[in-house]
Parts: sequence; C-alpha cells; structure tokens
Amino acid sequence: MKRLATTGAIAVLMTSTCLSTLLVHPEADVDIGRVTEAAKKGETTQEDAIQELMAMARKRRDLVEADLPISPDASSCVRVLDTLVELKDKSTLPVFEEMSLSTNEGIRRSGIRGYIIVTGAADALPFIEGLAKDSRYTEHDRYYAYNRLAFFVRGPYTYEEGIKMGDFLKVAAHPPPQPPPEILEKVHVFMLEKTQTDNNENIVKELDQLLAKQLSGYATSLQRMQTVEKFAETCKEHWRNYWEAAKEEIEKTPVNERKDFRAKGGLLDPERKGG
Repeated sequence: MKRLATTGAIAVLMTSTCLSTLLVHPEADVDIGRVTEAAKKGETTQEDAIQELMAMARKRRDLVEADLPISPDASSCVRVLDTLVELKDKSTLPVFEEMSLSTNEGIRRSGIRGYIIVTGAADALPFIEGLAKDSRYTEHDRYYAYNRLAFFVRGPYTYEEGIKMGDFLKVAAHPPPQPPPEILEKVHVFMLEKTQTDNNENIVKELDQLLAKQLSGYATSLQRMQTVEKFAETCKEHWRNYWEAAKEEIEKTPVNERKDFRAKGGLLDPERKGG
C-alpha cells in the first residue's frame, strides 16, 4: 500500500494485491489516526477528513456485507463510525442513517447510536419515531434506539448500575451529561407517550425504569399504574417481580393523590402540548 497526500485530503493508492491484506487486516486501509491527525495539524480540513472517513466506513461496510470467504470483521467499520461520532459534526448524519440500515447487526446498531449522539437526544426523536414505524428495522433495533435515548438523558451512572452494565470503568470515565431542562422535558414527553402506547415489554420496561427515577411524580402516577396493569398479567415470568413491585409502590399512594400527567398543565395535557 502506498499513501499519497493531496490538497485538502489524504488519499490512498492500493494495488489489487493488497486486497487480501485489507480483508484480513482492515487496519491496512486508510489509517484512521493519520486522517484525524492530518486534520488537527492543518494538513487537511476537517470537512475533507470527514469525507475521507465516511468513504472508509462505506467501503468497510460493503466488504462486511459482501460476505466473502475472507471478510473483515464488522468492528473494522464500527471503529470508523466511532471516530465520526467523536467529531460531533452533523454533516456525518447521512452516513449514520445509511449504516443504521446495514444488513450487519453490529454496524446497524453503531449507525443508530451515532445518529442519536450526533443529532442530540431531543432532535433525534423524529429519527427514532421513524425507525419504530419502518419495517426495515427489527424489534431489537427499536429497543436499542430507545435504550440509547435513555442512556443519553439519564446522566451519570452509580457504581452499582455500572457493575450491572458490566463496563463500569468505561461508563465512569465517560458519563453521559445531563441535558438542559427543556431538552429533558421533550424526551420525557416522548417516553411517557411510549409507555402508554407501546406493546413491546422490553421497551416499556426500559423507559419505565428511567422515568421512575428521573421524572418527578411518575413513580406513583396514574399513567404508570395504567402501564403496570397492562403488563402485570401478560408479562414475561422473569419480570413479574418488577411489575408487581411497581404496583405495590403505586398503591401506597391514594388514587386521588397520584399525579396525572394528562391533567391541565401536565406533560401530556393536549392544550399544553398544542401551545
């Protein structure tokens, strides 16, 4: 492989004899570090570096999806996408949306994650809503999108939560920042609506847990009781304790004292939302 610097970008000349090397060792493609370093040193613009990285991600995705006898691991593409995420540049959104439809699960999830991070929690809601209605995405994709949304609005994790995730050191080193109140409110409204209308227990349980911890009044609200009653009888056996415990918590509060988010001024008040 021979590397060639050009005005405004860094390109690569690669002979056909290098193809087998690329398939076995994806790092033999344009070095991610060299592209980003060139931009930092002013040898190329960030815009050109982004274009180079997006082209690299597409090439690696195509090789993974080609399912050749010797194919690169999906991580070769995911590493490029992770680099693009760190740039937080919205010009990268098209490639993340493309990757979210990859036939490879790992690349697909990285595309979903990248789109949500780069767009921002509240601005990503239309993308997540569209994903939920698009038959090209699976139920697992939909769950992952809601899971990522929850992760980026919940704020820093406790030690116990990090241990449950199995990656506490990484979580502790890069805790998700708490969004501004106006952004958090939009996300809470979105999540509240989903707990009321979605029938996927995995998704609803994920959102219910976050809202119970983060949204004042939700833990013993009328809306949560409606959600609990919907799943209490039909839930998966290993989650029965979760819904029964939630119901017991709510029942400690008299009905007339339970918060109603659809009441005047509440997050789900039609007049408030319309105004």
